[in-house]
Amino acid sequence: MKNHTPIKVIMSPVNTASHSIFHSILTQLSNHIIIIVTSLFAALIGGLLTGYFSLRQVKIAQKNNLEIKRLEEEELINNFKRSIYQEIKTLSNLYYGDDNDEHNEAVGKIINKLENPSEDFVNYFKNVLNLLNEDIENKPTYPNISEKTYVAIYELFSKLPNFIFNYYYPISQNYFVVYEKNVQLIGKIKDDILGSTIIECYTMMKGLLDSFALNNGLVAKLENFQLALDKNKNVVDAKVILTTIKSLYDYSNKLKFTQQKLKGKIISDENSLLKLLENDLNN
Repeated sequence: MKNHTPIKVIMSPVNTASHSIFHSILTQLSNHIIIIVTSLFAALIGGLLTGYFSLRQVKIAQKNNLEIKRLEEEELINNFKRSIYQEIKTLSNLYYGDDNDEHNEAVGKIINKLENPSEDFVNYFKNVLNLLNEDIENKPTYPNISEKTYVAIYELFSKLPNFIFNYYYPISQNYFVVYEKNVQLIGKIKDDILGSTIIECYTMMKGLLDSFALNNGLVAKLENFQLALDKNKNVVDAKVILTTIKSLYDYSNKLKFTQQKLKGKIISDENSLLKLLENDLNN
């Protein structure tokens, strides 16, 4: 039986050195990978945190900007309502005057004092019409009225001031500066009743001015035909005068009715515009 001699494997120095170098390279490479991964992870986390806080800051800034805009718009609307209040109050004081001041000759007071024609006035007016018709029937080819009719018409003029507004009322200027320059803001008023009341009151005021414009035209017409009647005593001029007087009476009634209704809507009623504005601005 043969004896087996153990074979000893002897690692050469070269193999040992190569293994150490390889292990060192692996170790360094692992460390670099760990560093790179750690750096990437840190960068990712940092980027996410930075993005989150940046987005949060943007949202906060947007929210602040929206709040600033809301407050600015609210202040704009409140300034508009305060200006409307002052405009309406100033116009109503000028137009209606002070109820406690008997010497104040505001146009609203003059119109409010107009009376409905008495029975005597109505009968007198009919009598003048009859005299004019008699002139036309008795003198169909004669274009002038009689002296009796002429005198009767001038006596009629002396009775008119109690029943018609026979004055010019200047309406050439723009009285509604605040309203017309900022009308687009009415839709932003949260109180729908207040917004609609503002529109209604200004519409009524414009309607009242339109009535004054027509009344002014009738006043001018009456004056012109009165001058013509003085000069010619013509039947046509007399007929136009009587028709114009009737129209002036109708418009005077309209002016009186409209201004009383408007006064209630602006000042007197429980839900008048000035009271609504006062309550809104004080809250």
